[in-house]
Order: sequence, then structure tokens, then C-alpha cells
Amino acid sequence: MKRRIMIVSAILMMLCLLFCAAGAEETGSPDELYPKQEENGLWGYSDAAGNWVIPAQFFFADDFRGSYACVDVQKEDGVGSGIINRKGEFVLQPEYYIDDGRDGYLKGYGTWDDGYYIVNREDAPEGFFDVRSGSFSGLKYEHVLETDYECELIPVCQTRDGIDYMGFADRATGELVLPYEYWISSRHAVVEAFPEGVGVLASVAGIKENWKWDWDKTIPGDYVLMKQNGEVIQLPDGIVPDDIGIMSEGLITVRDEKTGLYGYADINGNIVIRPEFYEAYTFYKGKAEVELTEDCYAIIDREGKILLREEDEQFPITMTENDGTGIPRYAFRGINGLYGFIDEQGKVVMPPQFAYAEDFCGEYAEVEEFSNVLGCSMGGVIDANGRWKVYPEKHAEVRECIADDHGGIYILRREESYGYLDVATGCFSGYVYDDIRAERDISVLIPVTKDGKTGYVERKTGEIRIPCRYDPERTYGFENGYAVAAYADGELLLIDENGKEIIPPDGTMIDPGDYFADGLCPVWDRETWLYGYMNPDGQMAIPLMYRNASCFEDGAAQALTEDGWIYIDPNGNRLPEEDPENTGTEDESWPSDAVYWISTSDEQGVFWYGMDDSDLAGLMNAQGDLLTEPMFRWIEQEGNDDEYFLDFHEGLCAVIDDATGLCGYIDVNGNWAVQPLYKKVESFANGTAWVSQDRPAPFGEYGRVINERKLISKTGEVLFAETVPDTKTYRYDYHHEPEYDFEAND
Repeated sequence: MKRRIMIVSAILMMLCLLFCAAGAEETGSPDELYPKQEENGLWGYSDAAGNWVIPAQFFFADDFRGSYACVDVQKEDGVGSGIINRKGEFVLQPEYYIDDGRDGYLKGYGTWDDGYYIVNREDAPEGFFDVRSGSFSGLKYEHVLETDYECELIPVCQTRDGIDYMGFADRATGELVLPYEYWISSRHAVVEAFPEGVGVLASVAGIKENWKWDWDKTIPGDYVLMKQNGEVIQLPDGIVPDDIGIMSEGLITVRDEKTGLYGYADINGNIVIRPEFYEAYTFYKGKAEVELTEDCYAIIDREGKILLREEDEQFPITMTENDGTGIPRYAFRGINGLYGFIDEQGKVVMPPQFAYAEDFCGEYAEVEEFSNVLGCSMGGVIDANGRWKVYPEKHAEVRECIADDHGGIYILRREESYGYLDVATGCFSGYVYDDIRAERDISVLIPVTKDGKTGYVERKTGEIRIPCRYDPERTYGFENGYAVAAYADGELLLIDENGKEIIPPDGTMIDPGDYFADGLCPVWDRETWLYGYMNPDGQMAIPLMYRNASCFEDGAAQALTEDGWIYIDPNGNRLPEEDPENTGTEDESWPSDAVYWISTSDEQGVFWYGMDDSDLAGLMNAQGDLLTEPMFRWIEQEGNDDEYFLDFHEGLCAVIDDATGLCGYIDVNGNWAVQPLYKKVESFANGTAWVSQDRPAPFGEYGRVINERKLISKTGEVLFAETVPDTKTYRYDYHHEPEYDFEAND
């Protein structure tokens, strides 16, 4: 039986921690201290009002964990880390490297306010500083292990004969209290160290022969329930501990050896909920997820009563009143860890309530809701009024959103079936296709696959217009009213939007990216490799005479002759050479021979130029007057390393200032409209743009930075701001569990 409890249990544990941490963060405390950086670059701590409490004196300062915080101090031989109290006094001198455990989804070893730091020096044993007691164990352990939940003891490790043996140390004294004789698997990056005073342990029994991986080389003995003082908890005959069970709210999962079903025992070994579930998971706020039969989930209470079955679950969406437009557009992450939406004025329209969310595409947006029953997030699509257009389902997901001039489409999958939602019309096809092959440019017809063959459906209705009969691997989307397709055993051909097939003349072929424009499509001879053009009747219109040829665009195409590339018209006549600099003007009175290159801009009458072959660019006007020195660098398109842009949008262009390496926006005169202050920027749309600034994360987080994302106006006014955590990449696993009103659904 393949267990999913490792993932789900970790999720639910994280939910508990994250929820508690978020709640504390949201409400705040008048006594709380916050890291603050002075203009001289040093760090100290302020209160919630911004008043200095601990003066700026540290190279870097981490958040407080209870009564203690980790700080860095610049020393002659480098940077050292230590621990201070709330008076700013060192309780552990800055002579170490200290890891707080706040990395990815972890919120600190143990818990943030009641956990521990791992302390070491280079080439030295490790130790721990306990946040609860304020004591330091000293550097005496081979390894101090990681935990991601509350712990009563701290796990430590010793390696003997190539085998890792785990023991446990007392938090307050730092002394070993359970000897090095228990099994630890390198598959488990973290250890559950006696939460609520109980752990599930197995002693090391031997070494497997022919082991290939670290986790295969030890043979654990029988698992037992053990209290933190070493006392073994006796279970009834035939009942054994769940090897990865975790004590939560006084209950822990156990298994019936005969039936293989799971139930719950208390700290004394009494069976509280008899083993009758296919799977059983950790309790959280008096409720736990169970699997009644395979893939059939429910929520139970502490007595084992079923409160909610999977098919009963609902996801209501809440809206909010505001003085903005009321139309949701951008997704943001609230301080509770959930996602909501703001409008173009930065006003909250949908409060944070989703496990994950993407920006709106037209009238629709992809969101994920956390399932109380499944213990994970499920994706769907909502409209701008906060209604579900595509409801979250088990085994269903939103694969991607492909934007186009008409809004775009969402591609969705449920198990092995696909469907799409047209943004412009709101048409949802249902999960009726084996595949959807739409890419960037979507026409009125969408290529779909059924029963191993590809055809085309009406985008607005989802009905098949061109039957599924073509080879999926060699059938493409429509462009300029035509698509390239092929039968399984045939050559490429063109089809129009009515399904008419256009077969190239005998002996010629077309390429996958070819299309008709100005009534012509390039073809090439399979023997001579010469190119020409055919018309929509499949007849040669321009003879096979070129070494290469492009599709027509705006009445012209490029063709390669023995003398090089030329431009031709739809009659095959050679056109005058276009401006070789691609400036779009015939004015040759450019300012200086030192100008190395000139390129058009998408803003009329403005051109980019460079003085050498570097990446630096400046602005000039159509008369050749230099508006700026070459001082800007272009910004790479996200997700497309081969393209860059120096393009104006709504009168402003996003550029990188070469002097600072930061991004800002200039107007058509080359003046800064928004000063270069940002690490990343996006182009303006509808009068707003997203920008981001980075600041260092607390020490011990492996060089991670905290990304502050802001929505700004064309004057640089900040309309909305949020902190974007690096945990966004864990969106399917680690999110807060939304509150669920069980009483309302009884």
C-alpha cells in the first residue's frame, strides 16, 4: 500500500504552525521587536511604532524567537553570529555560525517561538541553543538534527561504522538522555522529536547486504511508542505503532496488524478510535482527515464521528466593499499566508482566502482552495464576481493559461482528460478531450486530440468543426486562417478554417511553421531544395528559384539568392532595399560616425542607438538628435532568455540604469519618470506596473532574500505592497488551512 501520510501529515503539521505564526504576526504585540536597518547599513531593533529599542550596531539582525534573536557582528576575521536577549545583551557571544531553521516551508527548528538554533564552527562538533530555556548545550554533538514540529527533546546523531545512530538530548541541560541506538533514515530530512512527550522509535538491528542507498543500509527493529523518559507504552495485542505516526492533541495513529486498518491511541496506549480507516492522519483543532476506503476521504472528530465527507465540501468565496473599481485584477498574498485580489488602484476586492491564486486573465482567474477533506489544495477558475466557473475537483487541475488578443484560454485537466475555458466567451468545453494542443497564437479553432487523432474545435462552443483525423505529432494551430497538419502516413499539408485541405504541388513540401499571407505560402523542392510559393489552390505562383524564403508579411517576403537576401512582392518582383539600419526613416544625417547601431522603438519617432558593441543603449529622435547618452541596459523577458525588450508601453519604457544596476522607467525624452530603485519591473498596463525590491533575509537562511513586490502608478506612487515568500514554489503542499464551519454543514 503506497502511503501518502508523509506528505499529508507534514502538510497538516505545517498548517498548524503556519496558522499560529500567521495569527501572531497578524495581530502583533506592543512588546514585539522588529529588525530595522539604519542609513549607515547597520541593524538594530525597533518597536511597532518604529522607535529604536536596541540601537543599530549589528551587521545583520534576525527576528526575535521568544526572548532571543540571532545577530551577526563584523569582526576582523569575518562575520560571527551570536544570540542576544531583548535588552540587546549577548547571551551567546558572536563566535559561531548559527542556523535558525527558517528555510523553505520550515518555520524554525522546533517551532519559531519555542524551538532551537543549531550552532557550530567550521570543522567543529555541533550544539544547540534552546529558545525555551535560553541554555546552550556547547559544541559536543557530531550532528544536531532538524525538526519541523514542537519537540520535547532535541535529536542528535552519531555515526558508527557508516551507520547513523540517533539519540536525544535534554533541551534545558543539553545532556544526552536517550542513547545513540535508534534508527534514523536519511530519507527523512527532519525528525519528529517527541511532540507532546511521545515518539515512535525503532532500534538499529543490523546492516542490509548489497544496500544501494543510505536509507537501505540499516535494518530497524520493531517500532514502539516511547515516552521521553524512555518508558515504552504498551499497546493491545495485534495493535502496532504507525512507524511515522505523530502524537497530536493527545492521540496518535496505530495500525491493526491483521486488517491493516488505522485508528488512534492515547498517551497510555488505550485505543480511543478503533482501527477502521484505510489511512488516518494527524489531528488539528479537534479534527483529523481519514481515508474511509481508497481515495474516499472524510473528516472525523475525536470520537471518530464523521463530520464531513469529500463530496459534501463547499468552497464559498467572499468579496469586500471598497472605494476602488471593484474589479479584481492582481493576486496578492496576505499576512495570513493566503491569497486574494486587488484592483488596479491597489484596493482589496477579494480578501486573502485562497491557497494560491494567479492574476486575472480578462474576467477569470486560476485559484486553489485548500481541501479540509483531502488535506491538499485543489485548483479551479473563478470569475470577477467571485463565482466558481470551474469548480475544484479531486484529480483536477488548471494546467496553464494561454493569453492572446481575445483574452486567451485556460487549459484544464481531470485525471487523463482535458478541457478548456475560453476567457472571451466563458465557454467551458468540459473534460472531453485526450489532449489540447493550443500554444501561443490561438485562432477561432483549437487543436484537440481524441482517440489518438487531432482535429479542431470551435473555440466559442467547444464543438468539433474539423474531425480528429490528423497525426498529433505533426498537426499545429491556425495562423492567418490556415494550419499545418499531416495524416499519420502522409506529408505535411495546409487546411483552412472550413477543413479544406491544400496539398503542396508534386515534389514539394512545406515546413511546420509556414502559413498563407498575401495569398502565398512558401514551399521547397525535396530534390533541389529550392524555394518558391504556392497559392491557396495548391499551384505554384512564384517558381522554385530561391535558396530560402520566408512567409509574406505586410506585402513583402525575404528570399535568399546567390547574391544574398532580397525582398520580393507577391508577384515575385524584387523590392527596393529597406533601410539596412531598420530605422524606418530615409534620413541619413545621423549624428556621428561613432554610432555603432540603431534600432527602432515601438514609440513613434524615437530610436535606440549604441556607440559600440556593448549592451548600453541611448535614445535619439527621428532627426538624429541624441536625447540621452548610452546609459541603459535592456531587461530580459521572463521565461524567454533569447528575447529582450526596450519597448515603450503607455509612454514609458522599463530599463536598467547602468550606473546602479537597478530598474526604473523613462519617458520618450529619456528622462526618469520613475527613478531606478527596483530589482525587477514589468511594463505598464492600464496605468499601473508591478515592481519588486529585495532585502536580505535573516542570517542563517542560506543567502535567501525577501522580495517586496509593489504596484505603482506612472508617478511611482505605491498603490499596493506585499512580501513575496520563496515558499510560493511549494504552493501545492504548504499553506494555511482555512477555517471550516462544520456546524453550518451538519
